[in-house]
Amino acid sequence: MTVFSSWRAHPAGPVALQNDEVHVWCASVADRAESSWHSLLGFLSHDEVERARCFYFSRDGRRFIIRRGLLRMLLGLYLNSAPDQLQFCYGPHGKPSLRTRTSLSFNMSQSEDLALYAVACGREIGVDLERPPVTRG
Repeated sequence: MTVFSSWRAHPAGPVALQNDEVHVWCASVADRAESSWHSLLGFLSHDEVERARCFYFSRDGRRFIIRRGLLRMLLGLYLNSAPDQLQFCYGPHGKPSLRTRTSLSFNMSQSEDLALYAVACGREIGVDLERPPVTRG
């Protein structure tokens, strides 16, 4: 299995994924300029926008918008599709998957200001991101 990680920038064009590869992406969702997260809001479905509005703290709603918008951008690059055209369905525990029939699978995790995305072809994938506990000496 080949693992490809990019921690600095997302690609400008389509991304190819071979059957034996897993691509892992990490993004900061720290407070960005309003224009940045507002442009990502345009990629979200009505349900996702409503979900973002349900957060008690507006900061958490913005983080959700950024995480979901970046997920849509990444998946759009793999599928050569506009991010706002992607449709998700949800499993019994809320795990999203693509509604269209594709061999592409993905998973995401978040912890405070970071989001982690994994994308694979022809296999299920999982990823987890946790902030280390604070220890007091």
